[in-house]
Amino acid sequence: MSDPNEYDTLSCDVYLQKNNSNPHLFRANLQADSLRVDSLEFDCEYFWQVIVRDQRNLQKEGPVWSFRTRVEHNNPPKIPANPIPQNHQQDVKICDVNFSWTGGDPDTFSIVEYDVLWGTKQDSLQPLMVNLPDTAFALSLLPFDRKFYWQVTARDEYESEQVGPVWDFTTEKGSLVFWEPFDTYPQNEKPPVPPWTIADSANAIYITSETSYDEQGNSLCFIDSTELGYGFIAAHFAPMDVGMISFYWKVSNAADYFGLRLYSSVADTAHLGPQISIREGKMEFFAQSRIWENISVVEPGAWYLVEVVFSCEKKVFQVFVNGELKAQNATWIGSTVPSIDSIYFMTFKNRVCERGYVDEIKVIKQ
Repeated sequence: MSDPNEYDTLSCDVYLQKNNSNPHLFRANLQADSLRVDSLEFDCEYFWQVIVRDQRNLQKEGPVWSFRTRVEHNNPPKIPANPIPQNHQQDVKICDVNFSWTGGDPDTFSIVEYDVLWGTKQDSLQPLMVNLPDTAFALSLLPFDRKFYWQVTARDEYESEQVGPVWDFTTEKGSLVFWEPFDTYPQNEKPPVPPWTIADSANAIYITSETSYDEQGNSLCFIDSTELGYGFIAAHFAPMDVGMISFYWKVSNAADYFGLRLYSSVADTAHLGPQISIREGKMEFFAQSRIWENISVVEPGAWYLVEVVFSCEKKVFQVFVNGELKAQNATWIGSTVPSIDSIYFMTFKNRVCERGYVDEIKVIKQ
């Protein structure tokens, strides 16, 4: 309870009655903003109202609210069963993955909702869907050749729940069309042309052994320590309508900017597909709305495995970071992107990247 006059003393009358929208007085002159009632009946609709007054007997009437008590003998929901994809199913297509199960409740009066956990490690599942009213949902895209575990919990409105078993399935294998680990190139030199196209201005791009995602071999380093510089490396491959780009990257400074762009045929805005950047401690994507949308937090000095799964027909992509789905149905700004055939890693003019690294780049097609 509160009053615009801070020195006023408030009390309230509580009206409470079952099956009556004009409830009778239940407790008078209550000087608290809560009340515990232990004598309600099962499976009844109660109506209640609070009237507050001050020491001058000025009062305000609240609205009449209602609630229903639980039934006396509530059965828990049915244990989720009969999963689709089927348990241990192999070669699940990565596009339009439909999930479903059987559920429900033996009590016809109960309303059941479902929470879905999932992940690539059975002992550390993470929330994917919460409070689902139905026994089905869909994901537009998943990575190739990945074993997923998932589990459904059913819960009714009386907080009775049943936890289903952990199921698993494995997605279809893709075909590797491009792979760049940087491990066979001379250190302190640029990667070879071809397969790479390289442009740099007032910055440095070179092979280094000072760090790599698995602490073995080389990675590619970008140094762009002034706002005057920029640079990129680009590779081209056969056009893909559906595919996945996988790579590791990191930055050394919280203020660094470092980016990835995927293009269709021509490196211009009209042909720009998925665009992801590390921007001052955050990984973000540039949406169709031309707003940077959050993917995840980025810690300087930490390697991140990023997997971008795209469908040009759907005009969306999913972003997985260290195996976790971080961006669903992300969009791009390009209006003419029938396929993806180019990958660019870059730093930017008017932005600084003290040190950015990329390693183990893979392009996989369906």
